[in-house]
Amino acid sequence: MSAPATPPTGPKRTVEICHDLDAYAALLPNPFGRELFAATNATSLDAPMLDLVHAWRSASDSHALPGLLARSVPEGLHAFLKTDRTRDLLRRALMALAERAGIVSNLPLNGMQRRALRREVDRIVPAIEREWPAAEAREVQISIEEAWQMYLTEQAFKSAIVGLEFFAFTTLYFAYETYIAQVLRVVTKHEPPTNANGFRESIVAAFDVAAARDHWDAAPVRAARIVRNAHVHRADRLRANEIQDVEVLVPCAGDVPLVTAIQTRRLVDELRPRVLTFTAITLAKLGETPRPESDTPTDEDACAT
Repeated sequence: MSAPATPPTGPKRTVEICHDLDAYAALLPNPFGRELFAATNATSLDAPMLDLVHAWRSASDSHALPGLLARSVPEGLHAFLKTDRTRDLLRRALMALAERAGIVSNLPLNGMQRRALRREVDRIVPAIEREWPAAEAREVQISIEEAWQMYLTEQAFKSAIVGLEFFAFTTLYFAYETYIAQVLRVVTKHEPPTNANGFRESIVAAFDVAAARDHWDAAPVRAARIVRNAHVHRADRLRANEIQDVEVLVPCAGDVPLVTAIQTRRLVDELRPRVLTFTAITLAKLGETPRPESDTPTDEDACAT
């Protein structure tokens, strides 16, 4: 496998991944989104919440994908060994080897030799098939952890994890900020400002200082916002005065935030309760009450693909 495209001299960049397989699991409990949908069920905030859950589901599935790959290996291998198609593939493989034998050895086979090879293949395949039931009865000797460690030896796999975690992390924050903006539109009937200070003042005007403090100024929210902005505008590079603020949520290597599966899960744990409290104060302001949870949809009901 080729080495990553790193210049031999000049600046270097540190990246990091979490090596713990258990870290790569769904970010919200199943049924996905039920708790969030229940908070807005049959209210003016149904559509904004649907958008949030749909985005968070994408982030969660992307975050969980590396673990899903490793967990699928033993089961998939076991299923493959138990299929009749595997026997057919074996027969075809042996025939192909026989056909190619003359070419590989640079000794073209005449008709008699080719017929002899085919007879030998026909003899070998039934012998293997006689042993097949015993082979199927044996447990597939590869564990999920072994599959995971095998994947971790691939540089491309580790690079993909870095990209997936940045996608998941920034998508979680994007969706959170968008949800607040959509809620402000419902409450004020106006578009909120796009700059950070103006956006904050819109929250204060629509609600109060406490709402802005808890849902916009809070240190983890500010840290995620800085990481998002750096990811979008500066190739993940932080300004010198931003590093300390970011490190309350994400460790840094120099001016680069090290977003791993641990930080992604920490972020959703910070944002989820804030979504619920912001929803509650909004519905109280609007004088609306969610429909009982028994009628609440799930992500599978609302986010069809």
